Amino acid sequence: MGQDVLDYFLSALGALFRMRRIYPPGTKQILHSARQASQKLTEWGRPVRITFLGNDTIVEDRRIETLPASFRALFQSLQQLGFESVQIEADAGEDDLTAWIENVVSKGRPPYRGSKIVAGSLKLERRADPDSVLTQAVTGYM
Repeated sequence: MGQDVLDYFLSALGALFRMRRIYPPGTKQILHSARQASQKLTEWGRPVRITFLGNDTIVEDRRIETLPASFRALFQSLQQLGFESVQIEADAGEDDLTAWIENVVSKGRPPYRGSKIVAGSLKLERRADPDSVLTQAVTGYM
């Protein structure tokens, strides 16, 4: 059942995104969608991590090969805006979800940092440590 609750949350989040694209902020449709998403997140009971790597979409520990229509538009918008990673805390409320979706709809660029939602780009590069004096000496000796 756990995975189903996560799927329901993602669908509710997608619905909130669609409603906000149609209706202005604060309308009953948006408030209702935010409430549903918040309730599903509470049922899930854990943070939700979404990662976009190339053409791969990873939610928690599973790769989603075909995005369901219910949240495809949201995920595509996130990727187009340059978001690579999203973390939504388990206790994110309606206001947190609505504020983040508002940022996405208004085409806000990464990073996004709210009190319960953090979204941005992954830093996968690893800087090489400068060679130690001993390594430089050995290299120079050879």
